[in-house]
Amino acid sequence: MRRFLIPLILSSTLLLVPAVMAAPKKAAKPEPEALFSQAVDFSIGLPELQMAAENGSENALPRDKLLMVDGMIRSITVRSDDASSFIAEAELANGAWKGLERVEFYRCYVVFQGQEFAAFFSKSALPENHISLSSRVLVIGRYEGLAEDYSGTGNVAVIKAYKIRRLD
Repeated sequence: MRRFLIPLILSSTLLLVPAVMAAPKKAAKPEPEALFSQAVDFSIGLPELQMAAENGSENALPRDKLLMVDGMIRSITVRSDDASSFIAEAELANGAWKGLERVEFYRCYVVFQGQEFAAFFSKSALPENHISLSSRVLVIGRYEGLAEDYSGTGNVAVIKAYKIRRLD
C-alpha cells in the first residue's frame, strides 16, 4: 500500500505545482487618487451644465461620474420633511465676468433626498449647519438630466446631491 501511496502523492503534487504557478496573481489595490479620478469629473461645473441646458443637450454630460459644483443657493423648496423622508430642491447659481461690461449667469437645480440632508435644510437644523438663501455651498452629486425651468422659459440641468458642504 505504501508503494502506491508515495508515488500517488508525488505525482499529484507534480501536477498541482504548474497549475499553482500559472494561477493569475491578485492585482495591486488601486490608489485612492486613481479611484477618485475615476469617480469624479472635474471638467464639468456650472458653466458646462448651463451650456447643456441652453443647447438642450440632454445626453451631453456623463451620468456615470460624480460632479463637484459650487455656488450660491438662490432658492429652496422643501417638498417633504418628516420622520420617514426628506426631499428638498434648490437652485444653485454662480456667475463670471466676461470682459468689463458683461456678467454670465450659470445655474442648475439640485435635488436633496434623504434624511442626511434634513440637518442642513429643515427648520430644526442647527444654526452652524443650516443652509439658507445666499449660502455658498459645494455640492457633490450626479447629473440626472434636464428639466423645464420653474418659470417655463427654458431648460435647466438637474443634479441629485450625495453630499453638501457649506462654504460660508
